Amino acid sequence: MKYRGARPEATFLGCRHAVQAMKERGGSIINISSVAALRATPPVLAYAAAKGAIRALSLSVAGHCIDKKYPIRCNTIFPGVIDTPLVVPVVGANFPGAGRPDDVANMVLFLASDESSYCTGAEFVVDGGMTA
Repeated sequence: MKYRGARPEATFLGCRHAVQAMKERGGSIINISSVAALRATPPVLAYAAAKGAIRALSLSVAGHCIDKKYPIRCNTIFPGVIDTPLVVPVVGANFPGAGRPDDVANMVLFLASDESSYCTGAEFVVDGGMTA
């Protein structure tokens, strides 16, 4: 099976370079995973595995920064079905309860802001209750 989806090594490289760039002045690393990492998703098992790797990586980066006393936060966002051009062909144009890109963007804004200064190693689900 040839897999052309999510590339967790890109997230790894981004985190590695971000930690080096931020370790003195601090910052916020925000990784995007998927609710597929949180529940069984047999139809997209390679995608789910890749998103699960992002979940584990984010927790490890947060722990590493805490251990090293770097002023860096690392959190993960887990979107559900979001109405985007890439998702519509997979789930259909009228998927009930699809979120908007702004729903995820607003969570990114929160995590990038000082309002989330005490959040690290946390997982933020943006799925309209899909995983509830």
